[in-house]
Formats: sequence, structure tokens, C-alpha cells
Amino acid sequence: MQLSLIPWQVFLDALKKQNPHTRETWLRRWVFTDEGVIIATPEKYSAPSQSPSAAVAAAR
Repeated sequence: MQLSLIPWQVFLDALKKQNPHTRETWLRRWVFTDEGVIIATPEKYSAPSQSPSAAVAAAR
């Protein structure tokens, strides 16, 4: 599976369009990096034992 890095500006534009009541759930789907954001697979954002840095490393 190939992952796409989404530039910050594109992500921020999409964030502004999110419903404030569901924004937190929407944000949980993403892995944040210095270069941009990557959509996480369910096992990456729901596993409490996985550190954020491990999720970023797995997504790259």
C-alpha cells in the first residue's frame, strides 16, 4: 500500500471545512509530520499501545 503525504496547506483548508461537532473524530484519522499529514489506517489510530512516532515511522 502506498501512502500519500498531504501538504499542510491542503490539510488546513480541509480542516476549516469540517463540522465543529465531528472535528475531533476527523482529526484522529491523521498522522502528523513536519512535512505534512498522512491518513492513518484504523489500526494505527486506534491502538493505544502505539506511540505517535511509531505510527509516523510505519506510515513512511
